[in-house]
Amino acid sequence: MKHAELRSIVHNVADSLGSGIGLMIGHYEMDVYGDAERSHERAITVDFLHGVVIEGEPSTSLVESVALYKTAFADLCSKAGGSIANVVEAKARFWSDALNCHFTVTITDRDGHRSATDYAGIPGQRVKILDPLGRLRPRPSAQARCKTFDFASGWPEWEESGMAALEATPQETDHLTGIPDASIFCITGALGFPLFMR
Repeated sequence: MKHAELRSIVHNVADSLGSGIGLMIGHYEMDVYGDAERSHERAITVDFLHGVVIEGEPSTSLVESVALYKTAFADLCSKAGGSIANVVEAKARFWSDALNCHFTVTITDRDGHRSATDYAGIPGQRVKILDPLGRLRPRPSAQARCKTFDFASGWPEWEESGMAALEATPQETDHLTGIPDASIFCITGALGFPLFMR
C-alpha cells in the first residue's frame, strides 16, 4: 500500500469521525469537535491504529466510537490491498476556530515515510494556499523520512529537512522557504519512535 493510499484511508476514517455520522461503524452519538472545545488542550487527538484517544478529554461516547474505528481502519486497509502491519502511525488531531473545523492527519508507514496533512470543514477537504502565481493549490504535506536506524538507541535518524517541517512552530519557520506555515505544526508529541524493520 502506497503512502498516499494510506493517507486517503486515514482521511476517510477521520472525516467519518469528524462528521459525527458514523456510518462506517454504526455509531452516531459522537461530537469530536465539541469534545475538543471542552478539553483543556482545545483539541482531541485520536490514534486509529490502537483505537484510543491520546490527547484531550473525550466523552464516553467518543471513547466508544474511537474503539470501533480501530476495526474499521483495519478493514479499509485490507480492502485496499494493504495491512495495518505496514502502518506505524495513523493519527488525527481535531480542533476548531472561529471560522471552521480542522483536523490534521499524521501517518507513518513501515518504510519510515512520515507526513502530516491539513484538512478543514465538514466534509474535510485539503486546506488550500496561494502559489507564487496566485493560484489556489492544496497546502503541501509536511514530510520526513527515516534514513538510518540506530539499533543501540532504538530510535530512527530523520532527514533534517523533514524534521524541521514536522517539529517547528509557525513562528520558527517564518524565515524558511518551501515549508508550509500551517496548523500542522500544532501537532504535539515526540517524533521519534521504534521503527518496525522488515
